[in-house]
Amino acid sequence: MKTVLIVDDDKVSLMTARNVLNDFYKIIAVTEGKQALKYLEKSECDLILLDLNMPEMDGFEVNREIRRLYRDKGYPVVFLTSSNDAETETKCFEEGALDFISKPFVPSVILSRVHRIIETEELKRQLSERLDRKIKEYNEIKITSSRDVLTGLWTRKYAEAEISTYIENCECGTLFMMDLDNFKSINDVYGHQAGDDVLRLFGNCIVEALGENALVSRLGGDEFMAFIKDEVGREKLSELAQGVIDLFNKKFADFNFDTNTSASVGISIYPSDAKDYSTLYGNADKALYYVKNNGKNSFRFYGDKKNGEAERETGLVNLNLLDEFIGRSDIGNGAYMLDYDSFGRFFNFFKRVAARNKGKIHTILFTIFTSSDMDESTDEYRQGLDTAMSKLQETVLKSVRRADICAKYSGKQLIVVLFEADSSSVLNIATRINEKYNEINDDDRFKFTFEASEIKGRE
Repeated sequence: MKTVLIVDDDKVSLMTARNVLNDFYKIIAVTEGKQALKYLEKSECDLILLDLNMPEMDGFEVNREIRRLYRDKGYPVVFLTSSNDAETETKCFEEGALDFISKPFVPSVILSRVHRIIETEELKRQLSERLDRKIKEYNEIKITSSRDVLTGLWTRKYAEAEISTYIENCECGTLFMMDLDNFKSINDVYGHQAGDDVLRLFGNCIVEALGENALVSRLGGDEFMAFIKDEVGREKLSELAQGVIDLFNKKFADFNFDTNTSASVGISIYPSDAKDYSTLYGNADKALYYVKNNGKNSFRFYGDKKNGEAERETGLVNLNLLDEFIGRSDIGNGAYMLDYDSFGRFFNFFKRVAARNKGKIHTILFTIFTSSDMDESTDEYRQGLDTAMSKLQETVLKSVRRADICAKYSGKQLIVVLFEADSSSVLNIATRINEKYNEINDDDRFKFTFEASEIKGRE
């Protein structure tokens, strides 16, 4: 039963209203504003009938106090008044009343108006509740659709929109691009369920290592991204990146998988490395690409290259230190691996060497292709291509000499420079690489072709 609070110091009017409404509503009757406010401290009502002319606090004052104290309740108020002039009527509505009822009461009038207001308010309440439910359902659907089904992290679309909006209105932030090294081997050897478990583990490690303030998303496959808001020092960013790598390595060890899987991280800082999201993303991806082609299981800042150049411009080195530095950079057997930018700068030098020494210098360009009708936009294709390139690089490094040089031109092509090699030797080397690649490649969908040419020197 709905509750009506009647506030009127005129006991005759109070009794009349009570008698008319008593059969339909629970009636609370008080004779002054303070009593009404005291009642509302502990109880609620569905409608307030409020007399305008009362001692100490008139109806307008009581109404203002109710709205101040219980604004969130939205109690509907109907003023009771013996004045029916236009000025009083206007002020009643200005004070927020839904209606006013003139005295002396006409029973049928007061009953019909109270019925109408109670019904209208109930309908408004029901509509409001339905709207709130719909909004809640919409927000839940929106949040659900913005979450990656496998890991529960944000989707790529959601993260990109959030990061783009943020950097348009902020001064700084940092983007981490991350993926798993040799991930495909897990699916191939232990099954996709095991691969899914590792992806969930990696996502949890990123969230744990970077903290709750980082916006972490899964881009697809084994690729993840995280954005850290505000300015964070390079030393702290290094700790965070290494923390992701170390935490994953520690927890992944519990799987006892023989796949040599690890994590690599590329870092780009806004606005020093980029002025917009697209460039920021691309630069972080380039930094990740560098890590993937230079040992993996590590992190790199996009700005490392230019920072190193700046340090050399202002620093000094002696010959012993220089020799030690260069010696440290040449590790391992097989061909010497360069990133493509460095390779391009060396290319003209190779031509000079060929011209000066009259030696035979050849290039071989290996190109990976797929023999099936795979969609190149799918994660399956990208993961397969990445694995094929890794195996091709591994084969090349083991098949050519330490004096030779190779560089990855793209995700599909690898360039090798052979010194002191004639045409027949080049063919033999390419054939040997093909045979060894086929020995370790267990995905027949990805094969490669090659073409060779001699570098013509020029003075």
